[in-house]
Amino acid sequence: MSSAGQSRAVSRRAANSTASRTPVRAPNACERCRKQKIRCSGSQPCDACRKRSLPCHFDESHQRVVVTKGFIRELQRKASCSGRASHYVIDHDTVQGEVADGPASPYMSPAEDDETSTSPPARCEPPPRVDNSSSRTERNDPVDSEPHLTNLLAQNNSKFMTAGNGMTYYLGASSNWTFTQRVLSMVYERVFQNRIPDVDRFIEGLGNAYDLQWNGLPMSEEALSAASTVPTIDHAIYLINAVKFHCGQLLHVFDEEAFLPALYAFYEQPPSERQQSSDPLWFVHFLLILAFGKAFTVRKRGKDPAGVEYFMKALQLLPNIIMLWRHPVHAIEVLTCIALYLQCLDYRILAHNFIGQALRLALNYGIHTDVSKDGFGGASVERIRRVWWTLYILDREMTCVSGLPQAVQSDDVHCQLPEFAGSPQRVVVLKMQLSLSQLMANINKTVYGVGGKLNRDFQKGIESSLAEVARVHEELYKCFPLPPEQASGGISRTSAHLYLAYYRCILLATRPILFCFLKIRLDSRQDCQTKLHSSATSRSMIQMCLDASIQTLVTLELLLEQNLIDSFLPFDLDSVSAATVNVLVAMALDPSFVEKGSPWITTADSIFNDLAASGNQVAAVRQTELNQIKSLLAKLEVLELEQRPPPAPRPRQPQTMQSWTLADDQQPPVAARGIFVSPGPATILTSTGTSTGTDIASMGGISSEGLVFGANTGFSFDLETGDPSRAAEIIELASSIGDLDPRWVSDIIGHDSIW
Repeated sequence: MSSAGQSRAVSRRAANSTASRTPVRAPNACERCRKQKIRCSGSQPCDACRKRSLPCHFDESHQRVVVTKGFIRELQRKASCSGRASHYVIDHDTVQGEVADGPASPYMSPAEDDETSTSPPARCEPPPRVDNSSSRTERNDPVDSEPHLTNLLAQNNSKFMTAGNGMTYYLGASSNWTFTQRVLSMVYERVFQNRIPDVDRFIEGLGNAYDLQWNGLPMSEEALSAASTVPTIDHAIYLINAVKFHCGQLLHVFDEEAFLPALYAFYEQPPSERQQSSDPLWFVHFLLILAFGKAFTVRKRGKDPAGVEYFMKALQLLPNIIMLWRHPVHAIEVLTCIALYLQCLDYRILAHNFIGQALRLALNYGIHTDVSKDGFGGASVERIRRVWWTLYILDREMTCVSGLPQAVQSDDVHCQLPEFAGSPQRVVVLKMQLSLSQLMANINKTVYGVGGKLNRDFQKGIESSLAEVARVHEELYKCFPLPPEQASGGISRTSAHLYLAYYRCILLATRPILFCFLKIRLDSRQDCQTKLHSSATSRSMIQMCLDASIQTLVTLELLLEQNLIDSFLPFDLDSVSAATVNVLVAMALDPSFVEKGSPWITTADSIFNDLAASGNQVAAVRQTELNQIKSLLAKLEVLELEQRPPPAPRPRQPQTMQSWTLADDQQPPVAARGIFVSPGPATILTSTGTSTGTDIASMGGISSEGLVFGANTGFSFDLETGDPSRAAEIIELASSIGDLDPRWVSDIIGHDSIW
């Protein structure tokens, strides 16, 4: 052989050797490797997931398959035959399973790869469905092996409640109050083996906490004139500034450039001619601002809140909707103020109605579009943008709080952000508000939407929601960092509002799992403990929900220390209510979830007491409901202790009196340690041992310093660190959602009603 031939042979052998050492890329990668963009072995499970003991799932929608032309023609023929009956659609999953799992099409022999039988069939039938459950079970694919479970918090599993007046009302899916009522009903039924009476319960959204003292009929002119007297101009400016402080950084309730000149012109007129000489819509707006200002500045206890007289007069003088369309921008501002005020009084059904009127008025006038400055002017466009985004945020907030589907999709909105000349921080705040509103809407749709099943689709909904939470987490801590000195010394009202909204999103996304385990806990405490310790993903999600609840209480406590708790707007009250019920449920599931859980209940009570002392009657009602849950859980604990079989008798041994006394480093038996039950006034038993009543009392004003949350799972939304790396932990939890095995909950949840 020539030297040239030998060199070519050596080159070929070297190339073959190199090719054999090059790892072959798998034709299909698992979901985890695909997300992290790493090489996947393609086996089931793959090497990367097997080394980390993580679940390994393959999304078959990304897998490429090769089929013969004969198979395609056969499908086309059968589709054309059955298409005449207009009742058959080719199932993609069936076709994919037949090609992937079988060597060839089940409708033809292997010899028909390149040709199709020309003989017409005797009859046209849809292709038979092939059961691939066995093959998928062998691959440990949980898609088809999961039972068809129903998320009891989803919208299609509707629930209603009958009030004392005989009317029946719908309970929204994602509503915090609905969740509280379901927990209350479940625990009550478990303790008393009977349904809770409906007549003794307050229906949220009906304004049971307040009495407007108006039957809806038009008031006479004499009654209107005597209903309220406008304050002096200096007092009015003071109330307006109070509204700007409480709402100005987050919401647009009036346009200063148009409102203040009309205010000064109003007070220049004689008192008897002021109302007649002013614009009717502006005067209604002025009364609404006075109502808000008085509610923010005056502490009044009773069934009628401070400033309600101005609000009632504004409702009486409000022009008919037939006339409001002539001044759309100003009318939207007025309707938004009415909706927000009704929301504060717990008239949430009426509030959602008014915000809906404002929303449709805005849509009909194209305020949601990209309005050009050339046709309207810079000042008008700036006002339009502020009006729209405030309306957009409040509509999403009220819709989610009421547990209803969203009316406007974000893809249909093209309005630009306002410029906020001279205040760039407000642009950043608005962007963060919109991110949180979008996140809340996505959770409301994916987790609580119609058709929410506790199967693969439901898990993907939670997974996508947590991935979005991680993105917002990074964005929030980047724009609004909280250094240690600020976290321990104070927090701004605006930052606190954004963080509380962020924590509410986490609670919404993870609360269904907490609800499922509560149902298991009420049926069997031992079974609940077994499931909690066998499912690391479920435990992590519950811990994440609990950490967000505790951080909510920490944030509100910081505001309480600075006298910045908002006693009239509903946002702080909604946050403390949702957080408290989650802490109570988590303590009932497993005491190890909350170390020293009693102080957090004490913190929540102090927040509720401050809100109630400020005149917020809704807070008093919510606190009563949570106290009922706490009392029922205590009765449940006593009931379980009484029903527990007595231990086997032990040989009697002589003991001294001192041996019955616990030493300082000793703890009572596990069966005697309670969270909700106290054995006596001298000692309070908690989940971590014993502590004196003085210690618990001294912890009522606990600070966020030195507290460690999420010790079991590593999750910690700590106000002091603001570490963006926490987003990686959320993403890791989102990636492990596929590990959830809902089979253990099939017998517990099913399709049963809990009312």
